[in-house]
Amino acid sequence: SSTNKDQYSLGFAGDTANTAIYLSRLGASSSYITSVGNDKLSKKMISFLRKEKVKTNNIHINKKETVGLYLIDNNKNGERNFFYWRSNSAARTLLKNVNSKVLLKQISKYDAIYFSGITLSIYDQKSNEKFYKILKSLKAKNIKIYFDFNVRLNNWKSKTIALQTII
Repeated sequence: SSTNKDQYSLGFAGDTANTAIYLSRLGASSSYITSVGNDKLSKKMISFLRKEKVKTNNIHINKKETVGLYLIDNNKNGERNFFYWRSNSAARTLLKNVNSKVLLKQISKYDAIYFSGITLSIYDQKSNEKFYKILKSLKAKNIKIYFDFNVRLNNWKSKTIALQTII
């Protein structure tokens, strides 16, 4: 039988989403914080997370944007190549459209917060400054903060900006 090597399947993933899902599968209570659109694809993503028992009450709906997309193509040796379409993703707008004080109040009940280098790469400088203020407030409340140094340099304007932001 022939295989359709150029056929792709739709799935929902990403470093932080995968972590929330894995924690849920292990029996932990997990929640995902992001921004998605109000379109069919965004609704499917929320439904998928709910089926995985990941809480979605802190997912902001941005009616002007949608989720970012990426495609993974595996070569014959199994090496993965990534192609991204997420420069206008709703996730980039989260801290522009959500009241930081309200978000902080909601997530102050959490035991821990997890984010990655990819998280930092999608925000502009102003959003990252808001995010750091939220993290400092959470740290002051003795909430554990976990940072995954997952960095994709092509997400950043420059290596210098990436280093300044992460370190």
